Amino acid sequence: MSKLFFVFPLDDGLEIVERIEREMKKYLNFHKDIHFDLTFYANTGKFYTHKNKLKLARKFFIRALPLCKKYDKVPVENDVYAHLAIIDYLEGNLDAEAEVLDCVNRFHAMRKPALAEDLENDWNTFFKEKVLS
Repeated sequence: MSKLFFVFPLDDGLEIVERIEREMKKYLNFHKDIHFDLTFYANTGKFYTHKNKLKLARKFFIRALPLCKKYDKVPVENDVYAHLAIIDYLEGNLDAEAEVLDCVNRFHAMRKPALAEDLENDWNTFFKEKVLS
């Protein structure tokens, strides 16, 4: 889902996110197993992380966390914690790398190797060498 936002320039992406937030309530009961609100917040957080809008990204990940617990979506929760650690790392907390790698290992422990590989690949490709502060 977050890849949808990359089609648009950042300003357009911001407007789309704001509109989706305004309209979201209409769709929360549509296909309840999808948990649109959780999916939207987690993927929007990823989008903003990739766009280096870390304050916005953190805001959306923090919105996602209680929904992870509410819907019992442990893999999504692990991914959210990984991305919060990525934000900490990008903001200069180099110790946060250990949390990212712990989240990779947790995916392996959950028998989710594809998710582990995806997170590890994103970490190594997009974030590991990009400390901003």
